[in-house]
Amino acid sequence: MMPFIINNFISAINTHSVNDIINLITDDHKLIDSSGVELEGKENLKNAWTEYFRMFPDYKINVFEIFLEKTTAAIIGTASGTFLREGKLKDENKWQIPAAWYAVTNKNKVKIWQVFTDVFPIIKIMEKNN
Repeated sequence: MMPFIINNFISAINTHSVNDIINLITDDHKLIDSSGVELEGKENLKNAWTEYFRMFPDYKINVFEIFLEKTTAAIIGTASGTFLREGKLKDENKWQIPAAWYAVTNKNKVKIWQVFTDVFPIIKIMEKNN
């Protein structure tokens, strides 16, 4: 059942369906970003995903490989998007970076979603636009 949950979660992210993301997480879900910041609570996560998709309206996860072990998964791929600036998606603000994700499931929901990326290319684009 776990591959189904992970695939649905990634699909919800790729379609920017915040409601589906929230429906697929446990009540005690924890999101850990690449800098180690932890977010908990469905309302906090709903706000965080909404803001992230606003900043990067074409954000997408591209999966190359998923490794599964009981209730954990390691996902290898890339993340890509374009930083929205002044209501426009400009080519110079596009990025694609190698990425990995660690997921833990519990009772057919995602309990932990941890992101591993080098965010420097994204920060560089954002700083250039401010």
